[in-house]
Amino acid sequence: MKFLNFLSLFLIILIVYFVNPLELDHQLFSITLPTNATLKIDISDIFIIIGLFSLFFEIVKSAQVSTAGVYESTLSIIVSIAFLISFLLVQKAGTTTFLILMLMSFTESISGFIISVSVARRDISATQNII
Repeated sequence: MKFLNFLSLFLIILIVYFVNPLELDHQLFSITLPTNATLKIDISDIFIIIGLFSLFFEIVKSAQVSTAGVYESTLSIIVSIAFLISFLLVQKAGTTTFLILMLMSFTESISGFIISVSVARRDISATQNII
């Protein structure tokens, strides 16, 4: 179960994005709103929604103090770089959906690093106050 803590949700999104056999504009379902407007949900919308939830969970995970924080931050940066390289070099990744997912991944990497530094700084100041 601890292995899942190391696993980046954005790595899973990256893999699923490339093995997805459907087109991004493939409509999954539609909902008629009370205003009679039709909300059409397609694959790209689902990727963005999952990306938003993943961003939230990854930031919450990075706020927890653990000895594996360095490994998680390193994996997060590697995944962000993989997103960037894929965006620049893989034709299937040249979409706004992938761009948004890549920006979410970079946001998670940077916020995880900032949170880790803030926690470490707080721990150092608390230790100095005890001594």
